[in-house]
Amino acid sequence: MPYIVTGDVTQRPDIYTRDNYDYEYPNGLDLKPGSDFHNEIRNKIWQRARESRNEMSKRFKSWNEIDRVLTTYIPTSDKERMIKKQDSRKPISIVFPYT
Repeated sequence: MPYIVTGDVTQRPDIYTRDNYDYEYPNGLDLKPGSDFHNEIRNKIWQRARESRNEMSKRFKSWNEIDRVLTTYIPTSDKERMIKKQDSRKPISIVFPYT
């Protein structure tokens, strides 16, 4: 699953507003962190990211089912765990999904 950002991250103190690098942006843009224009762009990006995540999350259940069906890993049984504990080089069961 993808990394999920939760909470309102736009309300955290922005560490980048403390520094002034005396950089001039082209075309008169005020993109310095903390400026109104910068905050407006940042908020629009976060809004779109949240909307995207909300749409993509509708597919998580079906993706998990696909992962479950196509997985080649199964948890080891107690017997196989003991075999691996005695000698880690010994092979154990492998599931190969074939449809």
